[in-house]
Amino acid sequence: MSKYNHMDNLAELEEKVLIYTGYDYTNNDPYGLAEQFFQFCQQNLSEEQGDYQIQPARFMVVNKETVNAWATRRYNYYVVGINMGTLTTLHQFFVHRGGIFDVPAMAEYITLESKLDTTLDILMYQSAVQFTYYHELAHLIQYSPLPGTDDCSAPDIQQTEEAYAVGAGKDDPYELEKHIREFDADLLGAHYICLHVLQYWEKLPEADRTQANLELLLSLGTSSIFSYFIFLLRKYPEMYYAAFDHPHPLIRVLYIIDMFIKTTQENVPAGIQIKSESILQRAFSITQPMFTFGGGEDQVKKYADLFKEEKQKIEAYVNDVLIPESRKTPTLVLERMAAKNGLH
Repeated sequence: MSKYNHMDNLAELEEKVLIYTGYDYTNNDPYGLAEQFFQFCQQNLSEEQGDYQIQPARFMVVNKETVNAWATRRYNYYVVGINMGTLTTLHQFFVHRGGIFDVPAMAEYITLESKLDTTLDILMYQSAVQFTYYHELAHLIQYSPLPGTDDCSAPDIQQTEEAYAVGAGKDDPYELEKHIREFDADLLGAHYICLHVLQYWEKLPEADRTQANLELLLSLGTSSIFSYFIFLLRKYPEMYYAAFDHPHPLIRVLYIIDMFIKTTQENVPAGIQIKSESILQRAFSITQPMFTFGGGEDQVKKYADLFKEEKQKIEAYVNDVLIPESRKTPTLVLERMAAKNGLH
């Protein structure tokens, strides 16, 4: 018997906070995707977030076919919504493209898969959707009161959506505060996904717990998240910095890999040294055939070429803008963690 009931959540949210966009997937849930994900997210919200004042917290599946997710603080409820289309689209995308690994150049991934208790396509799907949840969780925490206070200094209704607006880019208004919140949410998501990936690595036979296999797993996680960003961005590859309310995907991928490396080094033997260049190169080599599969447009080559051209500017934006500005914002999740651990 399931521990939590999605329809109960929808009825409660409709009554208490006037949210009417929920989806009754009872008789239309391919492969049980929605129910499995609902149980995972609601359990995490209800049972594992006691350090933050985000209760009551509810998860809901939204009745929309597009790839998107949102987090809202609404009349003292903290709610994460993920479109049904996010689950079905990403599952279909990764599962139907699992054949990209059946070529000699990808042989090491197939060898790795034979030693895992899951398949590569499901690992990538789970990485993408779980990253989405943890990212939204970070936004809920950002909306919540700081420790020791009851005042979150936020309006009764706050909401953040993840999809980039159509035509997003350099001509849109720049909102640095939102860039910082997305930076923070991405890093929390990356931290947790890295821990999930490390669990797979730690379950490998001792002889297979190598740096090479860890790099393969991290590149799969990076490719999963990058693919999700491409869906959110709606095929807009041009570079921008001080524009719009979400950082460009290439900026996000760079600091996500940095978080992967930081989390990894804190949790593996000292002799293992992961390099960001290797992870990114491998991630591009996975993501590119996924998007060209069946004759699709080679979007990823555009991103890879763009990254080479813009790498120094991307690093400067992260190091000179996002990091120092985030340290001035105590409501961010990572700043709260740092304060709790006496790092400030």
